[in-house]
Amino acid sequence: MDDDELKRYIEDVRTIRRTLDEAEGSFRIFAWFYHAMAALILAGTGINFLLSRTIQMTIHESFVFIWIPVFFVAGAGEMVAWVIKSTREKVPLVTPLFLKYIVAFSGITIGLFMFGFLLIVPGMPAPGVVLLIVGMMFCVPVQYTHIWFTVEAFGLILVGFCFILLHVQGPAYFVADGIIVSMMLAVGGIIERILSGHDHHG
Repeated sequence: MDDDELKRYIEDVRTIRRTLDEAEGSFRIFAWFYHAMAALILAGTGINFLLSRTIQMTIHESFVFIWIPVFFVAGAGEMVAWVIKSTREKVPLVTPLFLKYIVAFSGITIGLFMFGFLLIVPGMPAPGVVLLIVGMMFCVPVQYTHIWFTVEAFGLILVGFCFILLHVQGPAYFVADGIIVSMMLAVGGIIERILSGHDHHG
């Protein structure tokens, strides 16, 4: 390999690396989406708390009438965010990898909700179980988020595990669940905003 070929090879490698770095940033979701999801979770938590105190709504009724609709709205909101990103930044949306992500995330979400609905019974430390379920769900979209989202996902799992060990129960701890998840999402949005700023100026 002569000097010219070596220079072209090095330049090609740099171009590939630069393209991969740019592609990694382009497939992250908007920062505002995290904040919208945090607000949605807080709203669901508030509604759940009020109804549990006024009409004695059970955990299973909360699953069906509050949290399944909340996650449906969240899923629809995520698709809207991806369509906006695809249109604004000309990022290809319908790719085999993204379709596999949608199928995997949908299947895991449905499965975890079913397990939660069937396994949560009176006497179980349900607030901890809920955090475990949400933490596991947070692990799925890591391929399309920043690496710090992994830390947040395992943070939820760890707090959920501690809740289970302490056998905590009651409406107050469900409110704590909602606040913790919302805070994690809000922090995720702040980190995404910082990273996006670095990407645009880097």
